[in-house]
Amino acid sequence: MSIKPTIPLECPFCNFAGDAVIRPEEYKEQYWIECFKCHARGPKAYTVAEAVRLWNQAPRRRLLSR
Repeated sequence: MSIKPTIPLECPFCNFAGDAVIRPEEYKEQYWIECFKCHARGPKAYTVAEAVRLWNQAPRRRLLSR
């Protein structure tokens, strides 16, 4: 039975709440999360679940609405 990884939160840089892409690095079996809008990348990890966890732990900028 596999455990489904949690869902990536909004981008810590641009606050884009749409889809983030899980990018595998070829030949190194590492993964990271990349923002679909600003293309910011999270830290590399050896599992998808770890990549999501690291992305979700990043401090978020809160934009003030005017």
